[in-house]
Amino acid sequence: MSVLDEHTEQILLSPTEALAAVRAWEQQGALLSLALRHVEATKTFADDGTVSMNAWLRNHAKMNSRAASALLSVGRFLDTNLAFAEAAITGTLSAGQITVAKQLAHPKYAPLLGELGAELAETLAPLSFNDTQVAVTKWRTKADALLDDGEPPVEPP
Repeated sequence: MSVLDEHTEQILLSPTEALAAVRAWEQQGALLSLALRHVEATKTFADDGTVSMNAWLRNHAKMNSRAASALLSVGRFLDTNLAFAEAAITGTLSAGQITVAKQLAHPKYAPLLGELGAELAETLAPLSFNDTQVAVTKWRTKADALLDDGEPPVEPP
């Protein structure tokens, strides 16, 4: 019996079961990103002399730099944006939506995200991936105008 045969029940899924598996995988990904952020923040990765968390993941988890950076980047975003962390962990927002929202992980947006992050996460929750991209772009445009001028942009009629 092959390894694949031993895991047939986990491989041959209905569409509903497959979607549930994707959601569980994304939840675990969010939790893993936050856990790696914790290891990075506490610098416990350096106990063996490794100089960065990215290098630690490359050496110990046998990841490439891109995959390590992606996990760490999501962890940093979630760690500083509680509403998005909760939405990722509960499955309210998909991993794709979190990746799009992560475009707002810039220090200039931090105060606004701190104030309006829960509202934004709630707005994004029912949206498709493409609509999430549009909404985040609009939010960023309004945030830029507000931060630059102190006035939100006027919406066309």
